[in-house]
Amino acid sequence: MSLTQKQPPHASPPPGLEQASLFADEAPTHESQPQCNASVVRVQLEGAAELELDYAVPDKLAGKLTIGSRVTVPLHGQRVQAVVIALLAASSGKFKLREVLGLIGSRPMFTTGLLKLAHWIADYYVAPVHQVLRAMLPQAVRDKPESFITDSHLTIAKEWTQEEIDKMHKAAPMRARVLELIKELGADATLSRLRKDIPRATTLIKPLLEQGWITRAEARIERDPYDDEQFMPTSPLKLTEEQAPALDTVLKAIRDPEKSKPMLLHGVTGSGKTEIYLQAIAEVIERG
Repeated sequence: MSLTQKQPPHASPPPGLEQASLFADEAPTHESQPQCNASVVRVQLEGAAELELDYAVPDKLAGKLTIGSRVTVPLHGQRVQAVVIALLAASSGKFKLREVLGLIGSRPMFTTGLLKLAHWIADYYVAPVHQVLRAMLPQAVRDKPESFITDSHLTIAKEWTQEEIDKMHKAAPMRARVLELIKELGADATLSRLRKDIPRATTLIKPLLEQGWITRAEARIERDPYDDEQFMPTSPLKLTEEQAPALDTVLKAIRDPEKSKPMLLHGVTGSGKTEIYLQAIAEVIERG
């Protein structure tokens, strides 16, 4: 394993895009500032061309487009995908603009911070911006932009007497159990939660809705791919004779960033590079 320090591609970061500010939630470095009722949007095409173009905002999309939104726009008789990078009051051109065709997804795929980071990466590594943006968005999200599912939130609509619930327990015990569980869960009473205890909950709530015992409202639930996972904390591994000096060099750079340079950590598979990364990350987190 070896560690090489290299001169960065630039003597200093691009103006206005210092690395320390990349994750601040600020607007990208465009002349315009975000406007709620912009009549024109500037977009970065996602295709092979390195193009930024202006398009008019149609009435159906007024107030719905923000920086970071993915849209479809017309180009040479085709529908192409693009990312909104600026909102403008008007275009600087003197010709009539074509209109944005549609909005992809119900919310922006890129934050202003991510767009700023994309431009920094493109400049620092001399890479086309559209390729950087494409790398930032996983193919699964690109194909299916909505990262949420819908669920039903259930609420008790009217209270019952002991006589009523006893009667229901005799005639339809599972229906009574669902009603009681909804009351017990309170604000957490969703259909998916009910199904964990009562698999037939979807069928059982129908007569309760019809009889006015409960109400149902659709709620948007964010997907958590790690919802069923349990992560156990671990301790740092003891470093080898090659890992220790490499990590020491990395830590010195972290502690004195003004004098540090980019590094290349070289090692064959299984040589322990990942442990150096993990312990370096732990140092960064410790330093806030």
